Amino acid sequence: MPSPSPAIGGVLIGTAASANSAWAVGQTASDNPDTLTLRWNGRSWRRVPSPSPGPSQKNYAILNSVAEVSATSAWAVGTCDGATAALILRWNGRAWRRIASPT
Repeated sequence: MPSPSPAIGGVLIGTAASANSAWAVGQTASDNPDTLTLRWNGRSWRRVPSPSPGPSQKNYAILNSVAEVSATSAWAVGTCDGATAALILRWNGRAWRRIASPT
């Protein structure tokens, strides 16, 4: 199935699926990668906005895995701040939110 192409060279790293819902996560292609989240609704892929720490040489963000609990609950994890900090995101059925994590 075709997926939205956020940038040439973007990477999708992890996936999770249920009957009519799937997530693919990773990073955009740039000098300062941002988080990338795509959702499958049973018919097509759609990019869903997700938090990124900010645009600086050190503050890139990469998502490495995603787990879908239900259509209204999913978790994605990765790294940010030059891979020195954990990045945890939670889907509440409407939006991704960053969750505080230990450093």
